Amino acid sequence: MCAEGPIQVVLAGIGNPLRGDDEAGSLLARRLARMPGVRVVDCEEVPENYLDQLRSGPPRVVILCDAVDFGAPPGSWRWFSPEELSGTGVSTHRVSLRLLASCLRQAGVGSVRVLGIQPRRTDPGAAMAPEVERAVCELQHQLKAVLSRGAEATEAFISEGLARGDARESEPA
Repeated sequence: MCAEGPIQVVLAGIGNPLRGDDEAGSLLARRLARMPGVRVVDCEEVPENYLDQLRSGPPRVVILCDAVDFGAPPGSWRWFSPEELSGTGVSTHRVSLRLLASCLRQAGVGSVRVLGIQPRRTDPGAAMAPEVERAVCELQHQLKAVLSRGAEATEAFISEGLARGDARESEPA
């Protein structure tokens, strides 16, 4: 709980820091870790181990941020509903984001959305690609501004991205 009441927004960063661009979601969570009024959880590659933290409250919205291969240029990002993702998963993690979202909804979470960042490389030992790092930085600033305005503004921002349905490319350096 925060001073204004229960936490309404949870951001879960998912990713493996040893696999290049797969770290994107986890890195974004670490950069947003001290957002007031938002529970930020760095799940690394095992989000299922953090279910209690993600569903506690339950929050109004949970954002699952992860590297997702959706065929766009590296560093692009877009919003997904979990149903848009295959049941077997397009991420590199043990439990698919779709199954994780289903567990969260059964626990009473209002809505679950996926923020997917297109990776370039997820090989073990690879460094994060510059365009993916730029996307994380851009998203950090955008989400910081939106999340600070509360759950309603966050849901509106996500809904706008879902309705648009297209990938957003990060700005070149």
